[in-house]
Order: sequence, then C-alpha cells, then structure tokens
Amino acid sequence: MIALPNECFLKIFNNLQRDNGDLLHKDLFSCLLVNRQWCRIIVPILWSNPLIHFSNKKLIRICLLTLNSEEQTLLIPFKITLPNDPKPLFNYTSYITFVSNYLNSGIDDWLYNERCETDNDWRSNQNRSYQPSYGSNRHLMIYYYEGLVNAIKCSLIKMFLRTSKNLDNLIINGIIHDKMILEDIYRKTTITTIKFSYSSFNSEERKLFMEILNRNITLTSLSFENCKLGSEGGQVLAEKE
Repeated sequence: MIALPNECFLKIFNNLQRDNGDLLHKDLFSCLLVNRQWCRIIVPILWSNPLIHFSNKKLIRICLLTLNSEEQTLLIPFKITLPNDPKPLFNYTSYITFVSNYLNSGIDDWLYNERCETDNDWRSNQNRSYQPSYGSNRHLMIYYYEGLVNAIKCSLIKMFLRTSKNLDNLIINGIIHDKMILEDIYRKTTITTIKFSYSSFNSEERKLFMEILNRNITLTSLSFENCKLGSEGGQVLAEKE
C-alpha cells in the first residue's frame, strides 16, 4: 500500500470547509485524533484562523501559557494569576494568521471562569455578570475590570505579533495600553490588514502610524471604527488615500 505524502493530506484537509469558506472545525478535530501524522497536519490548519473560537476560554488559557516575561509585565499591576499548566505540545500561536475581535469575549469568559473557581458569590450569580457590583465603588471596579481586560488583550496581541509566523490580519478592539504594540506592528512584515475599533491615540502613537503607513510595504488595508485620531491623525490618513 502506497502512503500518501503530507502534501496530499494537507490539500484534502484544507478542503474540509463550508460553502462560505469557513473550516469544518469539528470534522477536522475528529480527523486530528486518527494518528500523529494527521495531527501534525491538522493542528496548524485549525489554529491558522480561530475567528469566533477566540471567544473560548480554553483557547485563551492556552494562549496565556505562551506569554513571555515582557508580555506578563503588563499584568503585574492587576496581580493576576496566570495559568501554570504544562507547556503545550505544539507552538499553537505560531500558526495564527488572523486575530479577531472575539478576543475580548474570550478574555471575559476566561476571567469569569477563573473567578468562579475561587468565589462562591460569582458562581451563584445566575445573570453571569462579569462586572460585580461593589456598592458605591461599582464604577471604580468597572473601570478596574475594563483595564484588566485591556491589559490581558494587549499582552496577548504582543505575544501574537512575536510568535505568529504568518499573521496577516489583525483586529484591535478598545484601548491600547502599550505603545510598543504599534512598534511591533511596524516591524511585523507579514501583516496586510489592520482594523482598530473604539481606540484613541496620542501624538506619539499617531507618529508611529505615520511610520507604518510610510514604510510598511505589506500593509494593504488600514481601517478605524469609532476611533479618536485627532486632526493630525485624520490629516495623515487623508494624505495617504
């Protein structure tokens, strides 16, 4: 019996998709369990474009295991306990090509799950409210919580920019806590599409955008939705149209 080369299996598995092009994740996962050869071929396919699966707390947990010491420093002010599971068998995040706006939902879900494991009050909350009520300090705690979500998001985005070999589509929703992310984007030569939603940028960050627009030869699409760019930022974009 002649064994098929990996290239043939790769072609077959890449065609397990719906009419709209979405992968049949459940079918691929079933195939992944057949043997090691299929597993090595399918894992990169599954992780190349997680899209809505970024909202899954299990995926977020795996991604958090990949943070290095620099990326973890963003979380120090929040005294958050990161997962300490064994190192994953695959470098999963190296296969990611698309970071979607479902990332915030996944972080919400992960935080809720972690809090429920240690807090009976949260576990009994049938409304599954991620932002607890703290009486007169409720607004302060909501502000703290939103800062925590954004810090985790920025840490993960920095990690994706560092580890992904072929990241080409990046959606960033919300405030950017670390300007180094923009510098990482500037250096990432595989990115072709960036979308910012509900973000605000200071003059230094707008200057970095100018550098990205002037020197990044791979970027073909840059969009802003409900963002605060200021008149200077708007002028830069107008000149580049």
